[in-house]
Parts: sequence; structure tokens; C-alpha cells
Amino acid sequence: MTIIKYAGSKLQFVDDIIRKMPPKHGLNTFGDYYEPFLGSAAIALNMITGDRKAYLSDITPELINMWLCVQSDPLQLFNRVMAIGSPKCAEDYKAVRTAYNMAKCLDLANGAKWLNSLAPNDCYAIASQYIWLNKTKYNGLERVNSKGENNVSWNKNLRPCFPPKQQLQNASYTLRNAEITCQSFSTALENVKENDLIYCDPPYDLTFTGYTSDRFLSESQVHLLKILEELVSKGAYVLTSNSDTEYVRSLYKDWNISILHRKGTMSCNGRNRGKVAELIMSRS
Repeated sequence: MTIIKYAGSKLQFVDDIIRKMPPKHGLNTFGDYYEPFLGSAAIALNMITGDRKAYLSDITPELINMWLCVQSDPLQLFNRVMAIGSPKCAEDYKAVRTAYNMAKCLDLANGAKWLNSLAPNDCYAIASQYIWLNKTKYNGLERVNSKGENNVSWNKNLRPCFPPKQQLQNASYTLRNAEITCQSFSTALENVKENDLIYCDPPYDLTFTGYTSDRFLSESQVHLLKILEELVSKGAYVLTSNSDTEYVRSLYKDWNISILHRKGTMSCNGRNRGKVAELIMSRS
């Protein structure tokens, strides 16, 4: 179980991915750990051990705000989520979503500044709304409109399962030495050095990319690959995920490629979509 549901979460692949982590799949044989597309942190929370330094980031300021609150005061965050209570009708859900949209950052270019401008009380209010909405809307989907507003509907058939207090406290302890920042992947990876380990889980090719008002298109895929190639040349260890498409295979043709199969998920019409292949690419 993860603290939040997230499209493309690697929760079901944690063991498979960690086994593929270079060098030689060892958790204690690399330097610092970098993950610039943090999302649900399913991999990060399993990769951070002991006092190892971890640099975790994402471009979505509300997501990073939530993780900073988990890191700093999980008990306060828990109490605030529970205080909102379960929605009894669509109006309850829309009221929380409206309050969240009024407070959230609508300009990704100023995401870091927005975070720094928040008062502590506002940080936890927005973080609790983020978790609450994540657990009460359809499929935990992070989708925004052209204005940057969350526009996912309430899942009235879902009984919300909010993260338990102990889970938040465990995550907080794991993240105690992590540096959690809101920034682009290119900025987040500027200080990688020899022997560091990087795991990237970007928005996938030919799949949903509407997590933010900025879309992650082919230009971004190429830019990411270029940066990862540069890090490999520095002596860093790199692992990245993506869709199993001809385009991705052509981009990473010189990398070690493995296939993982995601379990079938239910579509909006109730049909099982079956297994979906994903690629894991590594270089060292």
C-alpha cells in the first residue's frame, strides 16, 4: 500500500525493479540516490536505507508539498486528513476540490516559489486535501485542465482508504535524510556524480501525460535520454522506465532492456484491459 494512488505507480514492480538496479543489483554499493519523477515514491521508499543521502524531486508542487509534510510532521498530516472526513455526497467532494484548486499552484514555472511562500498551516491544509482528493476520486488520477485545476470527479462507489498513522510515520522516518525538492528533472540531476544511482519514471510515451498543464512529449523524452547518457558517461548508474513502444525501443536501442508486465486494470466501462508491457532500461 502506498500513501497515495498514482497513475503508473511502480508498487507492483518494486521487487523486480530493485533486482535490476545497477551495479550488480546491490543496495549498498552505490553513492547517493536520485529520483526526479517521485510520484507515489514506491521505489524511493524501498531504496533509501540507513543514512544514505537521497535527492527526490518532482515538478508538481502540490505533490512535493505533501511529501515535505510527510517528512516533517506525519501526525499533523494524519489528523488533518481524518478531520476532513469521508464525503457523503458530490457537494462534499466538490467543496474540498474547490478549496484545493483555489489554494494550489497554477503556474508550474513558479512551483518552487509557491512552495516557499506557503505558511506552515497552509502547507498541511493543502497536503491533507491532496491526499483526501487522491483517495476519493476516480482511480487516484492526477489530471488537470488547461488552467492547472484538478478536474477529476468523485468516485461515489469507493470507500476511501486513507493512509494509516503508522504508515505516514514509517515513511517520515525513511525520508528523514532525504532532500525533497520541486524542480525539473534536468535541474534535479545537475549534481549527479560518479557512482551515484538514478531511477527515472517519467510520463510514458503514448500514455496519459496530463498530470500537469505542461505535457511530457517526445521532445522531453529525447531531452531526458540526452541527460541520462551524460550521467552514464560520468560513471553514474542509471535505470529508467517507459512504455513498450517502438519509439522508446529506438531511443534506448543501446541500453539493456527488460520487459515487465503490469497487471490488468479496470477501464471505465468495467472491462479488464489485460496485461500491459513496460520497459526497464539500464546503463552503467
